[in-house]
Amino acid sequence: MIEDGFSWDYSGLANERLGSASAVFELCTGVEELSSAANHFSDVIYATEPYPPNLSIAKTRLCSRGVQVLAAEQKLPADPFNLVLNRYECF
Repeated sequence: MIEDGFSWDYSGLANERLGSASAVFELCTGVEELSSAANHFSDVIYATEPYPPNLSIAKTRLCSRGVQVLAAEQKLPADPFNLVLNRYECF
């Protein structure tokens, strides 16, 4: 994906908010974007990934870091979240 000319930085803004989050839910995590940093700040991290080849990669890379990676069509966890990250996914 190529992005043009935004006056703000998504990753920077998300990382600022991760410091005060205790429960994070990231939609469409990709193979390793913000969820990999989130577990350093948060107690509970869930991430979804809709693209099957990326789901396997995301699970391999992120589960060992405490991130619970779900297929996008799975039932969402009932746990409360105080930060939801979503860069690409429509939901």
